[in-house]
Amino acid sequence: MVELAQHQVLRGDCRLVVDATGVGMPVVDMLRASRPGCEIAAVLITGRQGERFDGKVWHVPKLDLLARLQGLLEQKRLRIARRMRESGTWCGI
Repeated sequence: MVELAQHQVLRGDCRLVVDATGVGMPVVDMLRASRPGCEIAAVLITGRQGERFDGKVWHVPKLDLLARLQGLLEQKRLRIARRMRESGTWCGI
């Protein structure tokens, strides 16, 4: 992950969004300690209404994430590489 974020094409112009749900926060801390050269945004997926930022972690409802993901896929602003092993599990691809 760090190597990808440090690629010359992305250097200084990337944001790494990391799932901090469950035991994910230690992973976020490890990534931050590795200094990947881009902003790291920790996201805690919740079942509540409305998103909020507590100064360290974004708290975002699962339904909001799924709705945004669906919109990005429909607009073709987000694509999933066909050669990825799990790409066939997505509907509509």
